[in-house]
Amino acid sequence: EAAKKATGGWFESLSWENVDKYPADVIIMDDRASTIQPADITEGTWKKLPAVKAGQVIARSPEPILSY
Repeated sequence: EAAKKATGGWFESLSWENVDKYPADVIIMDDRASTIQPADITEGTWKKLPAVKAGQVIARSPEPILSY
């Protein structure tokens, strides 16, 4: 944990060559029209990810849900 604090926290930028560094079983993506959508990603490394192979790419709207 101390190493992460020294490097800026838990956020990390990855290139497409390193996208499989964390073999996630679920990927949550922004569903706004201005962002890239899963169907538009053509990188070979994307298709090899466990979550993509399993169909576990989930759309998420980052807009606040006002339920009060």
